[in-house]
Amino acid sequence: MKTFFKFGLGMATFLLAGCSSNNLDEIAPKEESSFPEYNVTMTIPEIGPGEGETRTTLTYQSGLRMKFAWAEGDVVGIYSDEASGGNLATFKIKNISASDPSSANFNGGGFRLIGGNSYTAFCPYDGTAIEQTTVPVDYNGQIQVANDNTDHLGPFDYMAAKAVASGDNVANFTFSHLSTFLRIRLNVPQAGTYTSLKISAPVKAFILKGQVNLLADTPSITCEDESNISKEFTVLLGTDGSGINLASDNMSLIIFVSLPPVDLSGKTLTFTLTESNGRVTEFTKEGLNMAAQTVNGYVPTVVSGSVTGSGSGYPFG
Repeated sequence: MKTFFKFGLGMATFLLAGCSSNNLDEIAPKEESSFPEYNVTMTIPEIGPGEGETRTTLTYQSGLRMKFAWAEGDVVGIYSDEASGGNLATFKIKNISASDPSSANFNGGGFRLIGGNSYTAFCPYDGTAIEQTTVPVDYNGQIQVANDNTDHLGPFDYMAAKAVASGDNVANFTFSHLSTFLRIRLNVPQAGTYTSLKISAPVKAFILKGQVNLLADTPSITCEDESNISKEFTVLLGTDGSGINLASDNMSLIIFVSLPPVDLSGKTLTFTLTESNGRVTEFTKEGLNMAAQTVNGYVPTVVSGSVTGSGSGYPFG
């Protein structure tokens, strides 16, 4: 299922699909009201189930699905093709419909799209990407503020699209989600305040920082710097990592993570849950082949005798 985002500005129209050749024609700045009227459509697919069980928001749906919605101030970067200079313009989302968060306006800042030309798009755009062949992505800094909450995922939902303008200031972009998403449900033996979850693989599998070539046939996240690929990935829990409290024993703690796609099928993953008093509980589960644009469910099993550190112990059999 797809969500459609309609925009009006003195602007342009987008959706995301194929690619071709074109450029952004810079025009003299005008007051917004003096721009010609045109529609801007951006299509974002719902994220579907994978294997196993910014500012933008991703809301978890039953059946391992997530629904996308724009947020005020989201920024999309639009590039012309490299042959025509690779010019860049940014568009800011505004005036989101209260009844339909997939409907919004954006402000394009004095550029127009030329009919017949090709464009690429990237979101969320943070102002650091200049070349469309090396758009940076960074998965560090994920902090989930509450149990079973997805508010932190938006800035790590990297998306790319291509389009050919069907007329001046008219283009349709259909975005692809470049990340894979994990939904991890832990049955936690003891009540307490839990501050972080570390996911560990037996090999260097997690790209922490990478880049995207928007001109590739199928844009994806790559990394050439080995120092940015790790065996471990950590998400902090609670506001500023202060922890999420579980009031009683054997409660479920549901954690969401955004990562670059990775095939970990056949490999045992360790999930290390750390409490504010330093106590650690380990869980394990076999990894999955986690493709882009999917939600992958994990229900790890606690490792017998793994509760270690300060605090009272837990009687494992």
